[in-house]
Amino acid sequence: MSKKIPVSYISLAYRCPVYLFHSKKRGIIESERSIVCKQVASHLGDSLDPVAIWNEIKIIMPDISPKMENFCLECIIQCNNRVWDKYSDAQVRVRSENFGISGIVDKMDSNEHTFAISRSSKAPDLGVWRVDALRICAYNFCVEETTGWSVKKARVEYIPSGIMRECKPSLRDRRTFLQMLSTVKNIEKGTLPGKPQNAPCMNCEYNGLCGGEKPVRLSDLL
Repeated sequence: MSKKIPVSYISLAYRCPVYLFHSKKRGIIESERSIVCKQVASHLGDSLDPVAIWNEIKIIMPDISPKMENFCLECIIQCNNRVWDKYSDAQVRVRSENFGISGIVDKMDSNEHTFAISRSSKAPDLGVWRVDALRICAYNFCVEETTGWSVKKARVEYIPSGIMRECKPSLRDRRTFLQMLSTVKNIEKGTLPGKPQNAPCMNCEYNGLCGGEKPVRLSDLL
């Protein structure tokens, strides 16, 4: 079985392919916000005990900043404002041989043929963020190929907002997915991509390392 491209690479390439290029070299580390939100999300549908959840988070990441406990409590308060669906499975690895991608879906339900991803960002005013629609698109391919289902519903859980949104991949999402998959494959071959328009440079730790506007191979820089 050939090595699969992580679904997370697809969404990182959408954010900025240059960011993905440099992050791959350093090693992509899950953020503290993400760790907190995923652990809170794992308890949705049951009572949310702030002390128990925070203790679990410290087991998962012993050196997590103590300041994140307040963020954890804020997420729990928001999530307590609605009733959440429960799922039959959690942290399920799925893959697509057709596209050569794989990832871990936060939640799946084999009875309802649904899945959900949990995010550490706040929800937009309407719908889901474009990057999350792209994630749903990629996972939809993986889930259907791995399980043989026809996925009925896919959802995005915005934990800091306590909001769940349904998402159905559009034609635009599928086109963007194919474009980003091609970009990631080129990065995997060692090509340093050019900086895209509207890249989030001001908040990027790799600002200044873009390598110009045109794609080049890493070997050309050595």
